[in-house]
Amino acid sequence: MTVIDRNHAKETGRRVNVMLTSARVSQGFRDALFAAASKEHMTPSDFAIAAAAEKIGSVISTERDGE
Repeated sequence: MTVIDRNHAKETGRRVNVMLTSARVSQGFRDALFAAASKEHMTPSDFAIAAAAEKIGSVISTERDGE
């Protein structure tokens, strides 16, 4: 079960697609993304979404601590 599937299992909302087709990165960044995703046995898209989810969780946690 991927991180995305585990997070979805906790989520009760409707599943929707995310299209990030306009994102452009350097070849080095792309190579690093693909290598890191492969190491975690994930697709690059799932890896990027999981990284974004971790960042969002961190931001939300920091905001709660500041209240």
